[in-house]
Amino acid sequence: MSAMTKPISVELMATLDEKNLRSSIEFTAAHIGAIMVVDAAPLLTEDGRIDRPKVLRAFDRAIAKVPEFSKRMIPAPLGLTAAVWVPDESFDIARHVYIVDEVTPLEDRTLRRLAGFERDLLDRRLPLWDATVTLLDNGQIAVGVRLHHVVGDAKWAFDTLTLLTEEELSVDDGTPPLHARDTGRAPRTRLLLPLRVLRDWWREQPSLRAAWAEYSRKPVKKRISRMVGRNIRWYKEWVIRRRNLAAQYLPPNRSAFFSISRSSAEAAASSLGGSLTDLIVAALLTAVDDDDRGRDALVPVTRRVKGDRSVRNDVSVL
Repeated sequence: MSAMTKPISVELMATLDEKNLRSSIEFTAAHIGAIMVVDAAPLLTEDGRIDRPKVLRAFDRAIAKVPEFSKRMIPAPLGLTAAVWVPDESFDIARHVYIVDEVTPLEDRTLRRLAGFERDLLDRRLPLWDATVTLLDNGQIAVGVRLHHVVGDAKWAFDTLTLLTEEELSVDDGTPPLHARDTGRAPRTRLLLPLRVLRDWWREQPSLRAAWAEYSRKPVKKRISRMVGRNIRWYKEWVIRRRNLAAQYLPPNRSAFFSISRSSAEAAASSLGGSLTDLIVAALLTAVDDDDRGRDALVPVTRRVKGDRSVRNDVSVL
């Protein structure tokens, strides 16, 4: 299928997700990361180095199951709508997966490096994720992943992680590589985005009355203020640099790592009348008690049905 015959694919970003993109401060703060430790043997060459082609092929086939990982974000002209997600037709897995040849220990001081946070911020012009594959000094491999929150919330991320780590998934599981899939294309010009978004929105409305009810649900004043906000981001960035606000709102953070046996942790939890999950949550609440107001907890509640990955971000916080 030629590029021009591929169907146009446009996914409008929710306005609530836009808050993570309003300025460089929000964009930086919304970077999240995780590290997964796996058996190194299947991913090494005979001389004990990481097999780069095999790792890239494994990632390529795995993320073929997650279309969101091959979409990039582009702004609408004049800020008429929120930004949209479109297929990255020049997607290259090698631009998102970093292979680290240096053998590294898994400890407090290396966590940020293993997760990829010592590199520059994610590139807004590309799909907002990357991975770092590092050989550990204990013979295992650390797979660190950086993801921007606007790509999906925790519910979406856990469902995606489950999908990517299914037991039957392997380097050669029969899943077509991403470059062989028909992922659609972006409109030829950004000027067409508002019309495309309007068309898709209209098709979702069951009737004219329902369309008016949906549109009038948000005040016109708020819609205008959002559009103005999208067009003055350059001014916000000027203020941030002039007042050095990044240092104020993005203070240094700490990373820590330790390992305990599962049996001893379960025994401790049982003696306290709870489960291992209860113990982990209690430990996290204690760790973030960093003020004089007591422990603060935000409880995420999602209304999506189990297994629904069609919505990127849909979590209410209590």
